[in-house]
Amino acid sequence: MDVCPCSYTIFFLGKRQGTSEVVATLIVFVITLAISAISVNLLTQRASTSSSIIVQESERAKLEQLAMIKILNFRKTENGTYVLLYNPSDVTVGVETIFVEGRPHPVDLVLRPFEVTEVFLNPGIQEDDLGDVYFLTSEGVLIHAKT
Repeated sequence: MDVCPCSYTIFFLGKRQGTSEVVATLIVFVITLAISAISVNLLTQRASTSSSIIVQESERAKLEQLAMIKILNFRKTENGTYVLLYNPSDVTVGVETIFVEGRPHPVDLVLRPFEVTEVFLNPGIQEDDLGDVYFLTSEGVLIHAKT
């Protein structure tokens, strides 16, 4: 009667004391792998956040250096004032607020390069008020209007 060596080996492994070391090593490996995955995820998120901040700051710097808006025409009606704006720069400018003589006029306006756009402002603006006009962009840059 021959005993199969493989069944004897499997039975023998269960009785050995080295099994606990193998299980402990596997547990340590799984824990290390989990912590490594969490660390890689956190580092990736941090790198992504840093790169988005760098992109925002470069867009802001580009707007501060290159953006320009000119007032071409002024038309007053019973309902309010229409101002014709021109973007002679090479950058797209997203305007959130127009300040005329320090008074804010909220708008939702995107001025593309070399584009002429007419914008409606509230009543009560005089033509001589348009000498002191500022545009607040969506990036937080304040641009003084050229007349």
